[in-house]
Amino acid sequence: MSSYSLELLVIYVWRQHGKPDNFTMKEMIKDVVDLLEAFSTVKVSFDDHYSADTYIRILGR
Repeated sequence: MSSYSLELLVIYVWRQHGKPDNFTMKEMIKDVVDLLEAFSTVKVSFDDHYSADTYIRILGR
């Protein structure tokens, strides 16, 4: 796993919590670790910036 993957998981958890300015680090770390436990089955996308369907069509899948 790359540090980039971990960073994306952290951003995903932060967004799931409503993008708070103040948050409990313990709770956020727990949620990230929970995602890491299921890493092989986790699928995260940031559809507010792109559509996965568009890229799948472009790649011919």
